[in-house]
This record gives sequence, structure tokens and C-alpha cells, in this order.
Amino acid sequence: MPNAPSRHSVLASAFKKGLNNGLMRHVSPLDNDDKIAAYRRVGTYPIYAVADFSIDDVRLAWWRRDVSIAVIALLPCIGLWLLIGFSLRRLKAEEAAWHNWRGKLALRRSAEATTQRMQRMDALGNLVANVAHDFSNLLMVVTSNMEIARRKDYNGVRNEINAVERASSSARALARRLISVACRQPLQQQVIRPERWLDEVELLVCSAVSSKVALDAHAYEAVWAVKADPTELTSAIINIAVNAKDAMPHGGHFTVRCANVSFDARRYGLDAGEYVVITARDSGTGMMPEVARHAFEPLFTTKAPSEGTTIYAYLPRWQGEEPAEPEPASIVDAERRSGVRTVLLVEDNEEVAAGLMAVLEVLGWHAHHEPTGDVALKVLEQGDEFDLVLSDVQMPGTCDSVELVEWIRKRRSKQAVTLMTGYVDHLAEARRLGVAVLAKPFNADDLKALLSGLPVSAAE
Repeated sequence: MPNAPSRHSVLASAFKKGLNNGLMRHVSPLDNDDKIAAYRRVGTYPIYAVADFSIDDVRLAWWRRDVSIAVIALLPCIGLWLLIGFSLRRLKAEEAAWHNWRGKLALRRSAEATTQRMQRMDALGNLVANVAHDFSNLLMVVTSNMEIARRKDYNGVRNEINAVERASSSARALARRLISVACRQPLQQQVIRPERWLDEVELLVCSAVSSKVALDAHAYEAVWAVKADPTELTSAIINIAVNAKDAMPHGGHFTVRCANVSFDARRYGLDAGEYVVITARDSGTGMMPEVARHAFEPLFTTKAPSEGTTIYAYLPRWQGEEPAEPEPASIVDAERRSGVRTVLLVEDNEEVAAGLMAVLEVLGWHAHHEPTGDVALKVLEQGDEFDLVLSDVQMPGTCDSVELVEWIRKRRSKQAVTLMTGYVDHLAEARRLGVAVLAKPFNADDLKALLSGLPVSAAE
């Protein structure tokens, strides 16, 4: 080594101390490099074995080893963190899918429950409608024979017949309410005086709210007439009364008011005009707005808490003339008719047919009865002439009333036809065919109006 020192002063100073071994850090006089030296004396001889390493070389070796260890340790850590991140992301997605599935399951269960409830309601409606229809047929037998007895001057049983007629009138309204529960009753719109209607339904409403609830029903003076179905209107107010009773388990007050109201501009979704408002108010726990919308639905009830309930029903004012009270036809009226007019009666219920034929005979009409549409069609095909074909809608056989009417429209376009039914579905079909409808149960006055060529309330 050029210019090498003759003596290593650093090591020499360490050897002078007489130590047998040791470590020391020094700057080498040979290359001025920072080094660490390890020395050891060889036995008892004045000879030392020395090994020194550059600090930079040691640090570089350490760095390489630590980096290798860090890289080796970091790669699994990175993989682990990626796995954890992927697992968390998947867990979040599965949690969202779980909540989504639960939401869809809740919607499905709600839809299934709604469908089952609708199916039960439909089945209940079918049962109620069928029972009410059969009840209406039996009621028509009773009323027909009572009508005959009344028009034949009672024969000493006037009071008894009047009592049965009053019961039959209530039973007829009950039958229509039962059919209306199934939403299958044709509307029979009539001109109604609200004060008279309220007097008639007051006892029904009073029984609906029970003895714990005080009823106050009143119509203000000079209330305008309206045109509506009185049975449907009565059913609505009774349904409200039943819900009011549920909202007042410990008693309270239920108020019904009828009053006139006029709107100069569109309000509450109603056009400007004159209306009669029927107000029903209770002092109970009330209904929430979304529940109150169902208050008029049949068989609906609620006990949801709120702060009392007030329901307003607006009916347009009837601007026409009020119809006169119908007068019952008498035997003298029938005898005054010139000639005998004929009716083809198509009715599968023999008892109903017998009652109708008897009433028709009293009214001066000759009735020819056939139990099915098939037989009635054969009679018409033979060329027999009738002033009116009066047919029930539901009949056994291959030829129903619709086919019978269509045949008459094609072959006898001027033939008068009227259908008898108690279902609103049949009313829509009859309108499509363009024929009049007599809603069951009907009385002799409705039948007389039909035969006289006057408009029938059931067909309006």
C-alpha cells in the first residue's frame, strides 16, 4: 500500500493495555474508513489476531438481510390484508343481499297475506252474495203473495199483511246490504230527501253504535234533495257507526248532520256547485288519515289511535223534480186495460216464477213461464209472439240469458227484453247488450212501472 504508515497506532494503544481480547471502533489509518475491529492475543505470545470490518459494509449487510426479511414477511401480510379486504367487501355485499332478501321476503309475505285475505274476502263475498240471492228469491215469493193479498182487499187480514209487508221491506233492504258487501249489487239511484232518510236510518245507526254511545242525528231545515242509492248510503253510514263504536269502547258521542253547502270554486276535488254534506263525527280515539280512506269499505274496522274522527260525504244537489209517490195498481186498473198482453217469463226458481205470474195476472198480463233459456229459445223459434221477455240472468242449461238476448236482437229486433238479477256484474253485461235490468228483490210497483213503459229505478 503506498504511503502506508509504519505503525498502527490505534491497535498499538489497545495492545498496550494488556487486554487479551476486545472490540473497538476506530478510523483506520490505512484507508480512513470507519471500522469495527475484534482482536485476540495468541496464547502468551506478544502476537494479536485482528479482524476489522467496515461499518458501511456491516450496515449494508444488515440492510440487505432486513429488507429480505421484511419482503418475505410483507408479502403474506399484503396477501392477508387483501384477503381481509375481499372478505369484508363480500361480507358487506352478502349483508346487503341479506337485507334485500329480507325486504323481498317481507314484500312477498305481505303480498301473499294480502292475496289470501282477498281470496278469503272473495270467498266470503261469494258466500254472502249467494245466500243473499237465495234469500231474495224467497223474499220475492213472500212479497208477491202479500201483494196479491193486498190488491185483493186483504180478506180480513189487513193488519197481519201490513205487518208482514213492513218486515219484508226491512228484509229486502237487508238482502241488498248483504249483496252490497260482495260489491255485486246494482246501484238503484233514487231521489232522496235527506231528512226523511235520516229519520229512517236513525234506529239502525243507534243499534250499530250500542247503548254506551249517545247518538245525535239531525238534518237542518230545507236540506236539498240528492240522488243516490239509499241502501248503499245507509250501509256507508252504518259502517262508519260500527267503526265509531270500536273507537269508543267506554262510550262517547256520535253525531250525524245533513246540511247544504255551496262551492264557488273547485274544492276538495269537487267542482263548483251545490252539495248536501253528510257529516259523521265521533269522540273516540279516531283513525289515521291512511286508515280513514277505508272507512266506507264493507267489513272494515279499526282501532288506531288519533284524536277523534270526522268524515264528510258530499252529495250533489238534485236539480230535477222529485218523483211522486207510486200508487199501487188495483184490480180495477187491470180490468180497464184493453186486451190481454203477454209476458214470456224465464225463471228457474218455480216458487219465484209462481209469485211473479200471480202478480202479472193481477196487473192484467198473461204470463207464459219457461224454466230454462233452452226451452224459452225453442218457444221463440216456433214463432210465438210476446209483448215482453222477462228473464233471469242465471239459469241452467246451455242457453243462458246473454245468448237468449243476442238471439232476440238478431231475429226480433223490436222485441222488448228485461233481465232480472241481483249482481252488479250482470248489470254491466246487460248494459253491453242494451237491455233494461230489474234488480232483485223488486216489488210489484217496480214491475208495474216496467210494464207501463215507465223508467224502472233498478235499471237507472
